[in-house]
Amino acid sequence: MIIAFDYGTKNIGIAATDENEIFSFAKCSIPTSEYQANPAIIVQRVPQIREADLLIVGHPKNLKNLSTPSTINAELFSEELKKLFPAKTILLYDERFTSKIALQCSQSSRPKSKKKTLQERANKDMIEAQILLQEYLKRRDNEI
Repeated sequence: MIIAFDYGTKNIGIAATDENEIFSFAKCSIPTSEYQANPAIIVQRVPQIREADLLIVGHPKNLKNLSTPSTINAELFSEELKKLFPAKTILLYDERFTSKIALQCSQSSRPKSKKKTLQERANKDMIEAQILLQEYLKRRDNEI
């Protein structure tokens, strides 16, 4: 099993594969402030993480492949995951286009409004993690 994280300043979107690592599924979204107050919340919300062999963290860079403040936050989060789960492999994975794809998905599935609700933001973060994980699976399968 593989678990993917899309770390953001508001929420952490989380997705997981099935046991055969064929499909990705959006699992949940954890407010970043809740995670910072209690990192163990990840295990509470995603108990499957115990069986996961690989944890993927979205690694945001700009289109010129340069670091941004979000890049640093994701790298710090991956270091925290290494401390929480020292026996697991942690992989930073390029996520440059997942936000755009997730935004398109969420815009096409909701009525037009100027303000996003907290639930819509949480859903978008979960979709970003799911897309990130699906892209990883696709790339991995093409390399085999």
